[in-house]
Order: sequence, then C-alpha cells, then structure tokens
Amino acid sequence: MADARDRDLVLAPGTFAYILDNTKGHVNVIVGPNKTSLSATDIPVLWDENHRTYRECDVLKNAIQSFSSAAEGFYIVLTNPSQSEKDPFPKTGTSSLSTDLYMGRKINIPGPISFPLWPCQTAKVIEGHHLHSNQYLIVRIYNDEEANSNIAKAVIKKQIANTTKGDGGEKNEDSGIDSIKEKEKEIDKPNFIMGQLIIVSGTEVAFYIPPTGIEVIPDGNGSYVRDAVTLERLEYCILLDEDGNKRYVQGPAVVFPSPTEQFVEQDGLRKFRAIELNEISGLYIKVIADYEDGGKEYEAGEE
Repeated sequence: MADARDRDLVLAPGTFAYILDNTKGHVNVIVGPNKTSLSATDIPVLWDENHRTYRECDVLKNAIQSFSSAAEGFYIVLTNPSQSEKDPFPKTGTSSLSTDLYMGRKINIPGPISFPLWPCQTAKVIEGHHLHSNQYLIVRIYNDEEANSNIAKAVIKKQIANTTKGDGGEKNEDSGIDSIKEKEKEIDKPNFIMGQLIIVSGTEVAFYIPPTGIEVIPDGNGSYVRDAVTLERLEYCILLDEDGNKRYVQGPAVVFPSPTEQFVEQDGLRKFRAIELNEISGLYIKVIADYEDGGKEYEAGEE
C-alpha cells in the first residue's frame, strides 16, 4: 500500500510536473489541481536548461514545479514559446507535448500573469525598470522583425517633469528614447536593425518594459538600471567612443553616454575636478587635435 501511495501525484493549484513515459519516450505535462496515479513506466523528470536534457527525480515530490508568475510591474522572458495560439501553455489536467515550439526564440510577457511551462521552455521573471532622472538603460534589438511589429506593446511611462538641464544629456536624444517614440508614431514603417543599441534615459522615461524583440542589457554586476554622471560646477567627465574619439562634458549637467560610449574612469572615479590656477601657477599642455578657442586656432602638436 505504501508503494501505491508513493506513485500518487497530487498537484495543488498553481503547480505542474513533467512525467516521462519510459516505453514511448513521450513527456506529459500534468497541471494542478489534479491527482494522478503513475504506472511503473512513468518517470518524474525535470528539464535541465543548462545541459538541455531531462533529469530524473528520485523523489516524486521533487518533480513538482510552481507556475511562472509575474506581478504587476514585472515581466517574463519566455524561451522557446509555443507556435500554437490555441495552446500557448499547458491546460489543467494531462497534456502531451503535441504543440510545436519556436526553439531558440524568446518573447516578453508583461504581468500580471501566471502559467505552467511546456517541456523545453524556460521563464525568467524580471522586475520592470524604474528610472530616476539621472539613470538610464541600454537596450538591444535582438530580433528586428519582432521589435518592429511589437514596438507599440512596449510599456513606457514618461517622467512627470524633466528637471535635467545642460549639454551633457542632449547628445543621445536622436538615438535614445526619441527613437522609440518615433517608432510609436510611425508604427507602419519602423526600422529597427538587428544588434542596434539604444539608450533609454530617465529624463524621458520613468518606467520601461521592453516588447518582444528588445532586451535590456545588464551591467557587469547584473544590474539593469545604470547611473548617469551628475556634474556640478567645476567638474567634468570624459566619454570614450568605440572609434577612439573622446568627448569632454563640463558641469553642471547630467551626462548620458551614447550607445557606443563608455565613461573613462580613473581610480574608480568617473568625474573629475577642474584644475584651478592662480596668478603664479600654470599648466604645460600639448595639443593632440586641432581646435579653436577664443577665436584662436590651435594645431595638433603645438605645446
């Protein structure tokens, strides 16, 4: 009797399990609320995303999984979505993996939502991106066709007031959130490009959830929201572009990089104090690029 009870799979609402038929190789999805008695050839398994294979569970209860759930203000990145509009997710009871999946693709689903997964699917829940006026996101177009067709589904909440002034935050308007706005206005002819990087600045956007085709890139610490550089008077920062050119910005300003720029750091600092001179001090400098200042032209190489 104990063995029979051990083969009873009881699923509460909001849970599901994968069962492998060892004779046919089929993997069934059982979604709660449900009670099922497993046969001797039924093996409880879990999908191992890292090794892309099914891993047997020694204990039946270890095969029970919770629904992927996103509350309001969150979204789910679903990998390998279903091709069927009728069966996007398994239904309550027992379902076999008869639906085809878009293997290798992913879609963004804003909350609130909760659903079980087909075998081979994975879901990552991400909190929607809240931005202060001195913060920004770097987003990347990973599927231009999907981005062009789904741009209207992006969740974009504008800042109530834009209090940032200065030249530092103006460079990226054409390549940043204004680009997204233009796509909303010209939804019939958007023109995103695969691999394109876009800056979403907090001076324009207070909250952002990307649509399918667009992903937010985390920094080296795994944080999606990045801090811009806030400069006071007598402060400046340096931005280095991929082509090797540098851009110097003087404060006061809130400085956002372009998608291909990064802040130059020295001893962990991204902003620097201006050099103040008195009547008995001076600087010895060398011109590295032609420029004009105060009506006078300077050539590279001058000292």
